Amino acid sequence: MSKPEVTSQPEDASQPLAEARIAELRRSIDEIDSAVIELLRRRAQLSRQVQKARIGQRGARIAPAREDRVRQHFRSGLGTKGEHVAGAVLLLCRGGGPSVAAANGDAAAADGDAAAADGNDTTGRSYR
Repeated sequence: MSKPEVTSQPEDASQPLAEARIAELRRSIDEIDSAVIELLRRRAQLSRQVQKARIGQRGARIAPAREDRVRQHFRSGLGTKGEHVAGAVLLLCRGGGPSVAAANGDAAAADGDAAAADGNDTTGRSYR
């Protein structure tokens, strides 16, 4: 018996439609990502204002109880992975590395982030 001849599959007519739909969905995702980035920038600015006010009253730069409430809020909205999202948001907004402030050209706030780069807040609590 001879082997059957192998032929290439005909191109599926729905493939270009699927690719167009994927591109459309990705554009929507990109728009959402841009909105999330803008919201995180705004959150970071507000967080810096809170930190400055707390430090001005001789308080700690970071409030662990507040951070716990933020983590719980993300967990309740996103499930167990929400804690990871909250951790990333808190780290971004409290400093400790390249920051939203530096990305926005806010040198004074970026300097504050550099000061926090040791990985500890003013209470000695490690956040790395």
